[in-house]
Amino acid sequence: MTTGAALLIGNTRYQNGSVFGSLRTPANDVEALGERFNTLGFETYVAHDVDRATFGSLLIQFRDVIARLP
Repeated sequence: MTTGAALLIGNTRYQNGSVFGSLRTPANDVEALGERFNTLGFETYVAHDVDRATFGSLLIQFRDVIARLP
């Protein structure tokens, strides 16, 4: 049985002027977190280095995922 759903996004680079700058290990971190969520029974979706348009698309797709959860 699915516990829930998780959308995890690991962005390495942010736009100039962002308070985040560039992160060192988001790809590894988001993959490890995704694996952990999977072991807890979550339907997990992981994405890397997405732009704003892709992020919006992922949110729409994820909305459909969580809408069909019990």
